[in-house]
Amino acid sequence: MPFAISAGFLMHTYQGADDTGSAECYPSPERLYRALVSVAYGVFGFHSDYGQRESGITDAQLESVFHWLESNPPDWIRLPMHMRDNRRSSVIVYRNRGSYSRKKVKSANAMSSVAYGDTEEDSLLWQWEQEPDHETADLLARMCWEIPYLGEACTPVRVTAAVIDAGSFPIDEEHSLQISDDDLSFGGMSSMLEFPMPWEGHLQELQKGHASVYPRKPSAIRGNGGEEEKQALPNTLISCVRHIGYIRPTANDEYESLHPWTQGFFIPARVIADKGSTRSVSDRYEEWEPKESTLVAWAVAMHRMLIREWGYGASPMLTGKYGNIDAVERPANNVAIQILTSDMPVSPELNLELPGFLLMIPRDMPVEEIGMLANVCDRMQGRKLFYSRHSQTLELGFADTTVDLDRLWQPVEQGHTRLWVPYPLCMRETRNIPDPTGTRKWGARESIALAVAHIWRDYLNQSVDDGEYENPDREMQYWRQSDWCLDESSPVGIHDAHTVIRTHMSDYVHKTQPGNLLVGLSALLSFDTQCGLDRTALAIGQSRHLGGGLLVPMDVPKQLLDDTGKPKWIR
Repeated sequence: MPFAISAGFLMHTYQGADDTGSAECYPSPERLYRALVSVAYGVFGFHSDYGQRESGITDAQLESVFHWLESNPPDWIRLPMHMRDNRRSSVIVYRNRGSYSRKKVKSANAMSSVAYGDTEEDSLLWQWEQEPDHETADLLARMCWEIPYLGEACTPVRVTAAVIDAGSFPIDEEHSLQISDDDLSFGGMSSMLEFPMPWEGHLQELQKGHASVYPRKPSAIRGNGGEEEKQALPNTLISCVRHIGYIRPTANDEYESLHPWTQGFFIPARVIADKGSTRSVSDRYEEWEPKESTLVAWAVAMHRMLIREWGYGASPMLTGKYGNIDAVERPANNVAIQILTSDMPVSPELNLELPGFLLMIPRDMPVEEIGMLANVCDRMQGRKLFYSRHSQTLELGFADTTVDLDRLWQPVEQGHTRLWVPYPLCMRETRNIPDPTGTRKWGARESIALAVAHIWRDYLNQSVDDGEYENPDREMQYWRQSDWCLDESSPVGIHDAHTVIRTHMSDYVHKTQPGNLLVGLSALLSFDTQCGLDRTALAIGQSRHLGGGLLVPMDVPKQLLDDTGKPKWIR
């Protein structure tokens, strides 16, 4: 039968540090192991004749518990909700520590703790597919009940262990992490969380460390005591500790990869009125109505501010720079920054303060990086933003980090079919590619198909057999991706693809490949209803990560479509 250990924080806070002294969000299995060792000595008389007579538990029984923990890392781990949700009381935030120190300088780690929510979903779960023997499981449950806290003493905890029903294993699979199988791909590594685990010999390592700090013969007290009397185990007792990676299991839904961005952050913005105006204090702000030609510039300005605020070590999914990683191994999509205006059909149930900036988080972005980006967005409140000396100045509002991008747009109206239009336009990603056979020409339709294929690269790699294309070059690969999207069995329909010309095409792109002519595109797109994309946020084209190519829904009465789903007004 499966076995689980649950940790519920009584004050809904956790404060602790990892082996490097940095604050950690969650207690690790190795920290649980240390707490159990402390309980064995303090409560059950481990290696004490008097304590064993009182508890009736032998050293061999206690050692069997530690041996089982050293040999069996958890198969699943469910972490408490790690993102702040400003619409419910279940939250995790960093807050000031409730203690006083005479020291003038206090580190950032000592000043903060992590606050959890107060629901069942906010408990920490370590789960094993196979329970230990009955005697070990019973003793482990008794030891867990005696744990007073995990981390520092200011964070009391209730830890319980019990056998669970096989049909309920794993508990809350959707929000749990599974032990990885040495997945060394970039996608697997980027979505992996590592946790320190006790390994064989860790008990003896802790015992030797304790003996070195607390010798049997007490040393003489110097002076009047004080700080010199306080001793603690060093953080170097990690020779018998291994780090094991855990990943979120992939869903069985074959269309999951068609959702490149699943989570979103929204930062509202408003224009600061000119200082020379005669407006009152209450009217010093104006509604932001950005022009189409400025969307990329505003997105670039926001992008640069986010990177500056993050500082050293910013996620490559935000910066777009992956070092020496091969282009094929890089993720198909980065963090995309789009602008939502007040006249867009955004779902009212999200309660967004339009207009503002929408940050679209890639589905394979590591969990810890998402949390760090959320903290960066929280610090943006009240900041001023502009992209040039002559542009308007925006004031950023309180960030909403709970936007479900699969529910961004309003539901489809009854009796209508949803089509999509890239706003303001879709920038072509490459030049015209010559056909190796010389029978076809590359046009606007092929460019739109390639733009869609690029955001669906993960799905495309799983769906297309490359047997007929052995070691294809880049041009052959572009034709293959375009042909797949244009095929009748493809989940996307492309109608009325054509080029779009603006006076200053450079306003609609930030960077481009040398020698690539700037060409704008537009089309009507439709998606198969089985894909579940009728309300999902998507962006295509060369500027999809910075203010361009956002697919905005356009509902059309079904009477205006023919039997194939093609608009009747298009010939």
